[in-house]
Amino acid sequence: MTDFPVAITGESGSQTGFTQVVSFHLPADSTEVYVGFWKYGPTHANPDVHWYDFGTYSAATGTGYEILDNGKTLKVYLVDGKDGDDDLTANGIVEDDGFPIIQNQAAPAPVPVPLSGPAKGLLALLMTLGGMFLLGRRKKKSVAG
Repeated sequence: MTDFPVAITGESGSQTGFTQVVSFHLPADSTEVYVGFWKYGPTHANPDVHWYDFGTYSAATGTGYEILDNGKTLKVYLVDGKDGDDDLTANGIVEDDGFPIIQNQAAPAPVPVPLSGPAKGLLALLMTLGGMFLLGRRKKKSVAG
């Protein structure tokens, strides 16, 4: 297993058809999480070079990605010669242009703070005085205009 902070380049294995597992890690206190993994290259279904979602891990193909640890760990499974290997050839080398997709988690929703009786009265008074002030300014402008 190999740890990379940003992107994957080429990897070599000891035999053709090998599997390379690459892990990405975010700090536990980070507000960011992994949400996917995108690749740039050909696939068996589309030999043109293009961007594509690598897809979640498939036991049938042995390829894809897993998001673990509440989004703080991303594991990418690359198999020599299968989709994800840019040369699509089982030759002992995995060529990969791929990048993790990271998303900043939304801030938690604000929690309303209940107001006690005196606080409610003060808030109502301030709102009334503010409204009276604005109405007074409006009347002065219409008389002067």
